[in-house]
Amino acid sequence: MAIYHFSLRHITRKAGRSATAAAAYRNASRIHDERTGVPHDYRRKRGNLHSEILAPARAPEWAKESASLWNAVENFEKRKDARLVREINVALPHELTLEQNRELLRAYVEEHFIKRGMAAQIDIHAPDRKGDNRNIHAHVMLTTRQITRNGFKEQKPRNWNDKATLQQWREGWADHMNRALEQAKVKERVDHRSYEAREIDQQPTRHLGVEANQME
Repeated sequence: MAIYHFSLRHITRKAGRSATAAAAYRNASRIHDERTGVPHDYRRKRGNLHSEILAPARAPEWAKESASLWNAVENFEKRKDARLVREINVALPHELTLEQNRELLRAYVEEHFIKRGMAAQIDIHAPDRKGDNRNIHAHVMLTTRQITRNGFKEQKPRNWNDKATLQQWREGWADHMNRALEQAKVKERVDHRSYEAREIDQQPTRHLGVEANQME
């Protein structure tokens, strides 16, 4: 049956990570990091079923291509401890086709992130060959700044880090999933609330994606 999984983390320079390396790993591509001169080549990586960039209509053309977008992020952020990317990982309903899951993911990202001025890279990954074959999932890499026709805004919106905003994103994912399942005439539904909030005496299951077993 369809499961609800939604997790959020940040990719930071302080942790020794980069937006370009993460993007190349997610979409199994080669991206040359202009800031460091280091090439990140993951073209041999398997399991990427779909990848695309979504950006506000007013965004510059460079914001609509993976390598140029994340190089722009790396070049704009000057701090050694810069927060480069906000990344969301979600489980996709295995009851839906790849095309249906693409439409589900696009609609959700457009409503909750692109309308706020972010650009996003979405990657749909196949289940780990050694794991549950129903574990189709997606990574959504988000810019931490709004993008206008002139590029990134200097000030980062503080409310993007609020618990209330995160709750909206979590609830929104459940709403979009249930709508897609209903349209596909699948009877299962998901709930973003914890077992405790629903007064269910049960231990939650753990959703393990590829990154849980093999971190880049």
